[in-house]
Amino acid sequence: MKKLLARWKSSKLLNDGLRKVAKGDFDTAIIMFSKAIEAQPNMLGGYLYRGTAYIDIDQYQRALDDLNYVIQRDPENHTAYYNRSIAWMALGEKDLALTDLNRAIELSPGDAGYYLFRSIVLSDKEEYVLALEDTAKAIEFGESKMGHNNRAVILEKKGDTSSAIVEWTKVLEIEPTNVIAYAKRGLLRAIKEDRKTATEDLRYALKHKEDLPESLRRQVEKTFQELKEGL
Repeated sequence: MKKLLARWKSSKLLNDGLRKVAKGDFDTAIIMFSKAIEAQPNMLGGYLYRGTAYIDIDQYQRALDDLNYVIQRDPENHTAYYNRSIAWMALGEKDLALTDLNRAIELSPGDAGYYLFRSIVLSDKEEYVLALEDTAKAIEFGESKMGHNNRAVILEKKGDTSSAIVEWTKVLEIEPTNVIAYAKRGLLRAIKEDRKTATEDLRYALKHKEDLPESLRRQVEKTFQELKEGL
């Protein structure tokens, strides 16, 4: 009976914690996950969810401790490998992040999100061909918008401005009000000296500049002004 009550209590605490996560209240969620672990110490879900919540508040070593615990006891938990890769990447450990992502994909080869994140890691390692292959996989498995988004970013880093413009256009075909896509495409069109379409894209972005990160907004404003002045 005690075991049954402990299981019920821990399950309720987990669900309450997940609701807090959905609201962005990660600190309270961590408290609830910790209480769930106290009620049922062998329940891996508590460690998995708490480790993920630690990532959300930038406590990466604590996240690693929890996720290591899950992986040691459940070596085929692909979610734990994926989440641990995020913590490794945040700590600048690209090779360890890549190793975990490779394992996550091996265990769950149809998860588009894993390919998306691996494309970011590979791009940071300047392995652009492999990164682009992963974006194609993400698109194949249903992540069209973010797949083309990542492709555009990677192609721009690779120096392929024309192809990056094509990819931002595909993002806008999927989400016609994507302000960042307009900003990015406009900046690239300015580089290609396509003044008319660059100005149109940047004008749209500036109409919705509250949706732009500050650094990108400043870049858009500067480039738009230069286009207006004919520089």
